Amino acid sequence: MTDWFHPAQLAATAIQVVISTVLGRQADHRILEALAAGPIETYDYSAGDTFTFDYVADTGDGWDSTYTLAYHLAQPGLHLPEGTGTRTLPRGQVLLFGGDEVYPVANRAQYEKRLVGPFETAMALSPDQKQAPHVFAIPGNHDWYDSLVAFTRLFIGKSWFAAWQSRQTRSYFALKLPHGWWLMGVDVQLDSDLDAPQVEYFEQVARTIPEGDRIILCLPEPHWIYQQERDTGHWDRASWERPQSDSPGSQPIRSNLDYLERKLFKNQVAVMLAGDLHHYRRHAHPDGRQKIVAGGGGAFMHASHPWSQTPLADGSQLKSVWPPTSESRALVWGNLKFPLLHWPLGLLIGLCYLLIDWTLQVDLSGFRFSEFGSALGQALLEVLRRPGGAFLMLGLLGAFILFASPESRRFRWIAGLAHGLGHLLLCFVLGWGATRLTVVAWGQTYQSWNQLLLGGALVFLGGAILGALLFGLYLALSLNVFGRHWTEASSGLAIPDWKNFLRLQIGSDGALSIHPIGFRRISRRWRAGAADPTGPRLEPDDPAFTGPEYIEAPIQVPGRRP
Repeated sequence: MTDWFHPAQLAATAIQVVISTVLGRQADHRILEALAAGPIETYDYSAGDTFTFDYVADTGDGWDSTYTLAYHLAQPGLHLPEGTGTRTLPRGQVLLFGGDEVYPVANRAQYEKRLVGPFETAMALSPDQKQAPHVFAIPGNHDWYDSLVAFTRLFIGKSWFAAWQSRQTRSYFALKLPHGWWLMGVDVQLDSDLDAPQVEYFEQVARTIPEGDRIILCLPEPHWIYQQERDTGHWDRASWERPQSDSPGSQPIRSNLDYLERKLFKNQVAVMLAGDLHHYRRHAHPDGRQKIVAGGGGAFMHASHPWSQTPLADGSQLKSVWPPTSESRALVWGNLKFPLLHWPLGLLIGLCYLLIDWTLQVDLSGFRFSEFGSALGQALLEVLRRPGGAFLMLGLLGAFILFASPESRRFRWIAGLAHGLGHLLLCFVLGWGATRLTVVAWGQTYQSWNQLLLGGALVFLGGAILGALLFGLYLALSLNVFGRHWTEASSGLAIPDWKNFLRLQIGSDGALSIHPIGFRRISRRWRAGAADPTGPRLEPDDPAFTGPEYIEAPIQVPGRRP
């Protein structure tokens, strides 16, 4: 699994994000795709009486988690416990990747290692290529971090992805399915918006959709969840947003994506699918429309409990969350193991503590621990006398303020400042304790070679352990008490379990059945597969592996409306 808190990984990802954001805003790769793709086309799968397709999102991280899902997606039949028996679901005729196909950032090597490798191992190319399943993919923000170059080579510039045939010519698409169903895949780039050629594409597709047909809309991120956080005041509103009270009656069209959903497709969208959040979450409207988040394709598990439980703005009610909120909350306390999970960052924190203490060089050996106030006053006086140390401490405070959850400016300033002051206070206590121990207890002369080396080692080790522990405590409290840092407190745990994907079936009666499939614990051990040349080369061999199960009962969505 990606170690998001490794200093080298943090620096590399930050640089890549800045570059991709600047280039993505100046040169939109989707426009080049539209020019090269030729006439607008839809992909027709409507000939059959039934149809099955799979949806998986946020894949391509650790091998065990990604391969667990790839293995089960590739099986000809998926066997699920149901009551006292077993239900078998056939493999999807189409595999749909719902965004963020690789982590931490997109490039050819990461795709090959973290995505293509697991799926090639799960299923080899069949000699009868006409019977091969097909694959479509929409990009998420992580796929855009190289301006969509590697994504285009993998899904648009090639005929095959592992044993799945690729047909798409753009990063967005429309599939015509049996019994009046349509599947739309949307690319919102990095700014949650659509480019003009994409809007034109879906406008032309919309003209061919008969009234009464139903649409499955696939998005890279669940904007309905994020909008709810803003509407409830948990997040600050974006600069372009207005409170709902400012626009009585119908809400204003705020973006091309809003236009696509509410004006172009009108009331024909029956199901909305999205990833980006790495857990399972379903809202249902009283009229049967579904909004489902299923981002459990392989990346770290996102905590499921900090999100609002209230109905969405359109009246949709929360029906299911997985993992359960109580389990999610308990898992987040695992951040208290931060010194063990992320010791390289702990070493960096210890180094920062050491630099601050060595820069200030305050002799506190004469102050007993009962004289805390006097010792702190003396240290602050030295800070004022030495601008270098003051600027170093201000820089540390600024870093923690910038790190604090950006969704709320108030939280960022209050919690970020408190977090930074906590580290500075711990740094002061460690420096004071090291000085007392080396000078008073061990009899070393203050600022001698032995005293500086011994005291510095104590501060460094104390910062690496206790500073990292304070960092983990901040993340756990932020998420479990204030509902903040939902990504940082989850990615720091790098939990590979609680994975999920969807298997969707259109029956002969035209109804859509959505099967949410979960894995409480993935397999961490593997054995060589059977001799079948098209079968998996590795099979699960982990006694603790829980196998696939229903997250909840299959969801039924009626078909074409008269």
